[in-house]
Amino acid sequence: MTEGCLGLVGEGSAHAVFRAHPPMLWRVCKEPQRPAAQILSLELAFEQWAAQAQRGVLVSASMSKSNRVSVQEWLGVEFMPRVCRSVLPKLLLTCFETSYALRSGLFVQDVTRNWLPLGPGKKVTGGTFAVELKPKQADKARSWLIDPLKASIKAQFSRFLITQAAKLGKSSSHASNSDHEVLFSGNKASIEKTIRVSFSRQVGPVIGCFVEGNRVPTFAPTSSIAAVVASVLEREPVLKRLRAAQQELDCLDVDGVAVILASRKLVDFDIEALLGCRAVGSKLSAKAKAVAEICRCPPGLFSVVDPKVRQACRKLALSAIGTLDPPDLLDLLHNWLVALALDDVSLVVTATRLMLPTSARHQTPSQMGIVTIKTGEAYAYAIALIDVSPKSPSKLIDKAKREADLSQRASAVLVGGRRPSL
Repeated sequence: MTEGCLGLVGEGSAHAVFRAHPPMLWRVCKEPQRPAAQILSLELAFEQWAAQAQRGVLVSASMSKSNRVSVQEWLGVEFMPRVCRSVLPKLLLTCFETSYALRSGLFVQDVTRNWLPLGPGKKVTGGTFAVELKPKQADKARSWLIDPLKASIKAQFSRFLITQAAKLGKSSSHASNSDHEVLFSGNKASIEKTIRVSFSRQVGPVIGCFVEGNRVPTFAPTSSIAAVVASVLEREPVLKRLRAAQQELDCLDVDGVAVILASRKLVDFDIEALLGCRAVGSKLSAKAKAVAEICRCPPGLFSVVDPKVRQACRKLALSAIGTLDPPDLLDLLHNWLVALALDDVSLVVTATRLMLPTSARHQTPSQMGIVTIKTGEAYAYAIALIDVSPKSPSKLIDKAKREADLSQRASAVLVGGRRPSL
């Protein structure tokens, strides 16, 4: 690695990303006090899944054999870029030691470039482009445990829109409630239209555009890029798996999290410490799984049922939660944290045009997929799931405390300050 290869690519509140020797990136934790073993533990878990894919299971150090988690029940190793935990090079520490004191980080593939092999006999024409999207939460309401005072707004608006309205006020009113949800629709024409609009308005699910790994402001709505991305998202199962995982792992909503945190059964437990030592979710016990089914609201049902039915279902769910012991309650909380991380992942679709038309194929862990758009042009592509770092257990208490105020501020923007009907 030489000094010319280093460069700050992106920076968030917890991590900084530097381009090292292509096609790899250094992802550095900015919290020196955080144990290196916990850096992006969910991404490390994905790495373990990939390494153990041939066995089909992952067993963490704290799991029993009965709590094995099947790789295929999650999002699929074919969409996981290679992640390695490494000691940072001395040059990087020398250049940035004043800001990044931690001596460990992640060495990850640069998914804004072609990070999977193209395959034999394929030739490309033109450069590589990439589009980063935030699908966000697929469904508006996923739990019967939603507080009746917040039921109306949560039934009408997506979680993303509620959060944006609370944070940005009236300036968030330009955002469509369906901008992000349409990505999960499976309708290629609708997905393509949403992406084109996101290109032109520079808002919505598209949050990053790249050419040859370099960020550009946007792509022209008239280009074929939106059609390519839409075709890829329709073809690959990653969004279906993501939606299923979100639904499976979140049966609580923030209101249900508050219910569990208030349980007297957890008074003597250090919840943050117990949850912080886990990397991946374990299988729920039979009893906890049955309770989760009682709490889980099928997609789209919450907004159409009578308010009295909602309240009856909530009462039943509260009663079921009360029958669980502490280990099961902690498992539900941990699964909710994983669902929270899955609500915030990014998809990066990287593609390059092929010189000659060729047969379509799906992406695999060892090579890019191929898709053909209606113009007859063929593109090699790869989807990568990134930003899958776990949410801190401290978010449980923080989100539960802020939920009432957040809903009230969002309601003032989205429903004109009127108290939502029950």
